[in-house]
Amino acid sequence: MSKIKVIKNFLTPEECDFYIKYIESNFDKFQQTEATKRFIWLFGDELSMGSGQTQIKLNLDLNPLADIETKIRNLFTSITAIAKDVYKDQNELYVTSFSMTKQIPGAYIPLHYDTDGGVNHYFKYSGIIYLNAMKQDGILEFPRLGYSHSPEAGDFVMFPSADPDAIHQVIKISEDRYSFPLWLTEDSSWKI
Repeated sequence: MSKIKVIKNFLTPEECDFYIKYIESNFDKFQQTEATKRFIWLFGDELSMGSGQTQIKLNLDLNPLADIETKIRNLFTSITAIAKDVYKDQNELYVTSFSMTKQIPGAYIPLHYDTDGGVNHYFKYSGIIYLNAMKQDGILEFPRLGYSHSPEAGDFVMFPSADPDAIHQVIKISEDRYSFPLWLTEDSSWKI
């Protein structure tokens, strides 16, 4: 699928385990979205989570992650380099929003665009790094593209945020799902 890029083993199993343990040990800092059974710790500037969804309090910088900030910044450097490479993008790219998430059984992510009708107009690429494999369910679906991706630990999935075909969803999550959703921009004023 040319619009959707999948980088297998972007993170090692050891890195995935490290981040899952980090999420669990900092779970008291996460906020829950109501209907979707999604727990999130969000970093970056204003991010619309879609109409009718719970508003999430943002951390405008990575200060709360001081103990792993260097690790996260190195991750951002790798992410932007890969995005530039796989999309043959000559422009500078910056991570504008990043979150650590845990979804529990019964969770879902409704059909949506990441640009939310222009609210997140500065998003160029969207991505998600999976920290654990899903034995069943948890599949990222792009219905207009006829494409779906079953999460494997360490996978990094990217796609153009504003592409009209990039509407996506996760219908059902039946086991704990850990991931790092993130968004890239060309506008340095939006970078974390």
